[in-house]
Formats: sequence, C-alpha cells, structure tokens
Amino acid sequence: MGWPPSRGRTTGARREAYPAAARHRVLVLAKASAGSMMSSPGIRALNIARVLARALPESEVVLAVPGPTDLDPDAPFQVVSYTARSLPRLVFAFDVVISQGFPPTTLPAFFGRRFVMDFFTNFLIEGLEYRREHVTPAVRQAWLDSQRTYLNLQLTMADFVICANERQRDAWLGMMSCLGLVTGAVYDRDNTLRALVDTAPYGVRPDPVAPSEPTESVLKGVFPGVERGDTVILWNGGILKWYDPLTVIRAVARIVERRPDVKLLFLGTRYPVSGFDPGATVDEAYALSRELGLLGRNVLFNEGWLPYDLSGRYMAEADIGVSAYYDNLETHFSYRTRLVDFLWAETPVVCTRGDVIAELIERRELGLAVPERDVDAMTAALWRLIEDRAFYERCKDNLRALKPELAWERQLSPLIAFCRRDAASKGRGAAIARGKWWRAPDLLSRTARYALARAVEKGLVLASRFRS
Repeated sequence: MGWPPSRGRTTGARREAYPAAARHRVLVLAKASAGSMMSSPGIRALNIARVLARALPESEVVLAVPGPTDLDPDAPFQVVSYTARSLPRLVFAFDVVISQGFPPTTLPAFFGRRFVMDFFTNFLIEGLEYRREHVTPAVRQAWLDSQRTYLNLQLTMADFVICANERQRDAWLGMMSCLGLVTGAVYDRDNTLRALVDTAPYGVRPDPVAPSEPTESVLKGVFPGVERGDTVILWNGGILKWYDPLTVIRAVARIVERRPDVKLLFLGTRYPVSGFDPGATVDEAYALSRELGLLGRNVLFNEGWLPYDLSGRYMAEADIGVSAYYDNLETHFSYRTRLVDFLWAETPVVCTRGDVIAELIERRELGLAVPERDVDAMTAALWRLIEDRAFYERCKDNLRALKPELAWERQLSPLIAFCRRDAASKGRGAAIARGKWWRAPDLLSRTARYALARAVEKGLVLASRFRS
C-alpha cells in the first residue's frame, strides 16, 4: 500500500471521522521491516505507532515500512509502505515525523513539520565494531567519516531527540552543543534540556506471558535435542562481533558434566535484514561447540530467525536467559533489547556487566551480572540459577514486580507529551530547538559534506572490490 492510502483501506480500529484539515498527523517511519519477521528497529517503530495511536485520539497515526509487510495493526493506526522514491512525498503529508534517521531527500520537508530523531541505539559505535571484520581499514575510516557527517546532519534536522538511556542522552547533548544547537535561548526555554533530548527506552512486549488459552509447547520436547524435562538456557537474538558466546559455551561445558540435562540454545543465527552479514563469531561458536563435543547435544542452534511472536513463546518457556558481550564503548552506550525481552518473559538472566540493563538486573535482583570473559563467574552464575531455587523464584517475583515500569506507554511518555503539545499548539509550541531558519545554513553545508564523504566511501568500496 502506498501513500495516500486508498479509500476504504484504513487499518486498525474504526475511528471517529474528523475533517481532513483538522487532523493532527503523525508519521512513524520504520527503517527496517515490521511484521512477523522483524528485529529491534522494526519492533520499536511498531510499538511507537501502537502507543501513539492509543494515546493521541485527536491525531492520525501512520506507520510507514520499507517494502511489503504482513503486519495486521492491533491499534487505530494505518500501515503504508514506502520506497526511496516515494519517501519525500510521504513526509510532506504529516505534522510530526518520527524516525531512526532521515535521508537527505527529505530535506525539502524540513520547514512546516517537526522531525523527531529516535536515536535509541548509538549506530556509530555499533558500526565501528561491525566493520572491524567486514571491510578494509581505509573503507572503515571512510565509513566513519561519512557517518559522522550524517549524524551531524540528523542532529541539525532534529526538533526533538529521544534515546534509550542517560548515557546516550549525555552523548547526544554533547554533540549538539558542539554543533551550535544548544544556544542560550534554547537553554532558557528549558534549563534541563529535556524538551530537546529526552530518554524514551525500549519497552516490554504488551502481550501477556501466559496466554489466556493453553498453548502447545514450542521448545521443551519439541525443538530437536531438547527433552521435556531439560533445563534450557536461552540466548535470544543473533550473534555479532561485539557479543561473546564463547564464554557461555565454555561455562555450559563445565555445567553439563554434573547436569547433562542442561541445554544451551542460540535462538538466531541470521538477521531478517537483507544483505546483513553477522560475521565470523557465529562460525566460532559452532566450532567451539563441536570441539567440546557439545554441538547438537548440549549446545543447539536455531538456523535462521524466528517470527517475533514465536520467539516470545521460546523465551517464556526457557528457564534462564543469557547474554554475554565485552566491556567496551558499544556496551557502555547500549540498551540491550534482547535482555528487555527476557524481563518481559519473567525469565531470570545472566549477563555481562557494563551496560545500564546489567546494572538494573543487579540492582533489582532479576538475575546475575558477571565480568566480561570470566568463565568461572559465568559458570557460577548459571549454576546458582539452576540449583538455588529460592534465589531463582525471588528473581521471578522481582521480574513480575518490575514489568509495569517497563511498559511501552510509560517508556514513551516524553514522546507522547511532545506530540500532544504539538497538536495543542498547532506546531508552534512543542519544540524548543533552535529556529529552523537559523539551522538552515548549517543544514545545507552539512548535507554537502555528507554527500562528499559518502561519495568517497562508495569510491573506496568499489576500489576494494576491484582489487579483490
């Protein structure tokens, strides 16, 4: 479906008809697929649309996804698809546009609407890690140069920025200050700058963990190699360069000497993103499991990627969630969405220290956090959750108590408030960002710098392919 949607094809719940000119319009622009097969960017965009549609009955909310989707909305919002060619026209039709990044082709729409940048992940740091193994050093540096200019452009376009935690907020505010976007006038409008950059973290799934009607098992006694009475340790999500599955595998190798019923299952080996290469860490995990004699016996891999709803059933059925990574800059700024899913499933977790979710797990006793690369500590933590039933049940009780605090409606409250102010003021009072006319010259120069840096990057990529 393109934009505008054809008459009679509005999806979601029936809504009261408003005169077209009176409706406040909000576009949630997904940068990745949203539907049965999706990863965290699509999941977040879907939930933003869902929450805003319910919280803003005076507004028309539309979720735009790249390409076809099988999404069936469960809230009063519409779903449309877009292409690179149709995107500029689509953006012009709305008052507020929320996205994880805007291409330069949307610049003509800068005036007359509010752009909300959803920087829930520090993609620049993630990219530095990802490109340690996928490109040459020269291409990696060119990519960094182009992404830095792209980020400068995005922050200059932004009327409001949301992110996932206070560490990220500090980083974005520092960058905006250096770009001349935090002026005395901006500060005087709100000396906390919460109206410029605020936290709106990832939320837990809205679905109940236990369905109202009994469902068949999808994991125990069903997944090949997992018996009904086994204790299942689940690794949710994929395996990327900055994750450490090897420490977990080594810990499980020790545990199964005494508890052969313990199974470690990696839930994803390929991402539902076209052309995305997870890298060599997946192969290393297979190789170590094979070397230790555990592959297919106590260490199992689900080939590919599970549909979103089905992955939730796996997590709810597992006994322990696990995620291990490295204490680096990516971890410092991260907000591990895969761990948030375990919190929803009320599954006690063992993870590596270094990020804000690990701090939450330790502070609220939702499981255990251990130092990076520490096989002894990982083994002891997993063993405690397996053997100490009182501690395990206490963690589950704490998870149940925490979940209402992580509801999407609560996490997205700053975004809801911004959109409400925008609707009430007809676009004149929600944003405190520096005026658009003041930002326009910098916007033009930063667009030109990005175009040049991107051209250099593409040239180096072609050259490296030619040489190889």
